[in-house]
Formats: sequence, structure tokens, C-alpha cells
Amino acid sequence: ATGAFFGMWNNGKDHAFLLREEDPKTKGAPYKYRPLPRLPKFGEVLDDVLKPLTFAELTPLTDLKGTILQLQEDILAHASVNAFDELFKVFFAKLFDEFRPGRKPGSAVEFRVPKAPAKQIYDRINGLFQRANEKKDWRGIFEEKERIRLEPETLEQVAAYLEPYSLCD
Repeated sequence: ATGAFFGMWNNGKDHAFLLREEDPKTKGAPYKYRPLPRLPKFGEVLDDVLKPLTFAELTPLTDLKGTILQLQEDILAHASVNAFDELFKVFFAKLFDEFRPGRKPGSAVEFRVPKAPAKQIYDRINGLFQRANEKKDWRGIFEEKERIRLEPETLEQVAAYLEPYSLCD
């Protein structure tokens, strides 16, 4: 038996949707579990779920403290960096996307995790962070040449968790 590719976790208050992805080298285990914004509806394929969200589709983040604590644990389990500092950089990139000029409710978000190699996702999110760090009103919060120091796979997990949420609403 191969098991299910999609899963849902629920503790009565929070929920998470996951996709089991095979290791590209072994075409099987060890598996990686990627957060999804939602499960596919009947007749949908994975690409329907992974299509870029629009700003109108983002859900307000209601438990900031719980989210930070969960993501810090995830980072600490996979990285030897200051989890809070790195998480703050990711939030900074997310806020930059949500505050960008000219955004409309129907515009696609840039802070997203497409079905792509982890390095490409890292470049996308770190690029948003770099642009945020260069923004005139936001300069001085981080060092000039600062970058996100999470491993691409860890950043992919963190970004996928934050992707469906709005930090502004």
C-alpha cells in the first residue's frame, strides 16, 4: 500500500493540510510533508490548490503568538540559526508583499510556495526580503547585505505555512 498523498491535522482549534512528497533521488522515502493552503476539491488537481493566491483569498492570521512558537520549533528542529531572527526576516518579506504599492484584492501574492525546487523558493522569498530591506522607510532594521539564513527546505516549510495568511488584516 502506498498510503495517502494528502492529509489533514486538527486539534479542535487549528488545522493543517499536508502533501506527502517523495524524495526525488529515491522516488519514495524519506518523505517530506509540505503544508498546503487547503485540500483539493472533488475534480481538482494539485496545481489547482497550488495556484497563486490573491490578496482577497488570504485569511487573517488570528494566533500570531501560536504561529511564531510553532514556526520557531520547526526552525529549531532543522537549523542551527537564531530561529526568532530568521523568522522575523520571513515575516518582513511577507509584510513587504502585503504592503507593496498598487496591490489590488485580485492581484496574486508574490509570497508563495509554487511547486518548484526548494532553492527556487528560497530565491523568491529571500528576494522579497532583500527588496524590503532596501525600501527607504524600512532601511536600518537589518544590516544592508543581510539575507535569510534558513536552509531552502526549512524556508519552504515556513513560507508554505504563512502563505495563506494575511499579516495586515
